[in-house]
Amino acid sequence: MATIADYEEVLEDHRQLVQELDIALCGDGAAKQASLCDLIAVAEHMRKELDRLRVENIQLKFACGYPMPADLEHFIVPINPFRCGVCDARNEKR
Repeated sequence: MATIADYEEVLEDHRQLVQELDIALCGDGAAKQASLCDLIAVAEHMRKELDRLRVENIQLKFACGYPMPADLEHFIVPINPFRCGVCDARNEKR
């Protein structure tokens, strides 16, 4: 049967792992006493930012002439971030 000391050891291991994960995710911005709830918010923000950067990367590649990946054609509307309207006017004349 587990003793109080066993539970205290598990709790200390948990706290140490949460702290290490916080440092890995946040670097210098890590909290002195992080909780898993804090880390979930950080991880969700990182995932959303990564998704945004993936879409931006694909859009930039498409704007530079790379073909749109077939599996993403229906999900990502290609937007030319360098669009100023001049090219559109030239294309309309053709």
